[in-house]
This record gives sequence, C-alpha cells and structure tokens, in this order.
Amino acid sequence: SDTDESLRGLSAGSGGEVVARVTFTSHQEPAESPTGTNCDRWAISLYLVPESGGYQIGKPASGYHASYAYCS
Repeated sequence: SDTDESLRGLSAGSGGEVVARVTFTSHQEPAESPTGTNCDRWAISLYLVPESGGYQIGKPASGYHASYAYCS
C-alpha cells in the first residue's frame, strides 16, 4: 500500500507533455521491494499527455529512472 503521496511540482516537458513530480511511501513484502525492505520512499515523474480534454500517463523520457530509498 502507498501513503504520504505528494505532488512536488509540475513542469513542461520537451514533447508537449506535463511532467508531474510525485513522492510517496510504499509498504510491501520485503521480497517485492527493490531494497529488500517493507518500506521504501519513492520520487517519480509522471509524463502526462493531453487526451480528450484531460491527461493520460504517457511514456517517460528516454533514460528516465525513478529514485527510491528504504525508509529509515
């Protein structure tokens, strides 16, 4: 499950999309975690493309990687 979701900022992407920077805390079984723990903090960017008067999550920029760290 996820908690502490926060929109950290919005910016214009190079391809006309809107980039939303989001942080959240993820709670899961350690085997399902990239850090092998039951709690990780994530910082991600969502690439939002205009779609039918709203936005849809599109493909990330080439080379993009979300960042994460175990909860301390």
